[in-house]
Amino acid sequence: MWRRARGNGRRGQRFWGGPRRPWVHRGATRAPKRISLVRAERKTTVNCPKCKAAMEIVVFEDIEVDRCTACKGLWFDSRENERLKSMRGSEIIDSGDPKTGRKNNTIPYVRCPRDGNPLIRMVDPAQPHLWYETCSTCGGAYFDAGEFRDYKNLTVLDFIKDLFAKPRA
Repeated sequence: MWRRARGNGRRGQRFWGGPRRPWVHRGATRAPKRISLVRAERKTTVNCPKCKAAMEIVVFEDIEVDRCTACKGLWFDSRENERLKSMRGSEIIDSGDPKTGRKNNTIPYVRCPRDGNPLIRMVDPAQPHLWYETCSTCGGAYFDAGEFRDYKNLTVLDFIKDLFAKPRA
């Protein structure tokens, strides 16, 4: 059912003398913020698997992602990276410097911030130059700074990078 939006301009102003209000659907609400930073206290603190700094929660379209406060690496819980890859504008959560991400990519052994198990190094089949880490127990994935932006956007430059990609040691 359609209705006029609430509020008619200044207080006490009659509807027919005031500004026109748009028609909205009865169930419609304001558009949610695209990205927000949650500063809620957690019962368990999560630390970055690479630099061991605290991680903050970043929310994009009701999906919570952990972002390192120091190196800006991203921890996705099970399958969140795949859900965000298909969402328009989600690359905004990756605010880190890709140079820092490439430097952190050389750290050989890292553990899952959720359960402490060793993370497995993975290569994206569509982009072999892209390396990230996943947990075989909880299904989470860790992307260094700049990697999620690269993971989300497949370009011609990625094809060229793939031709010269070094094998992962």
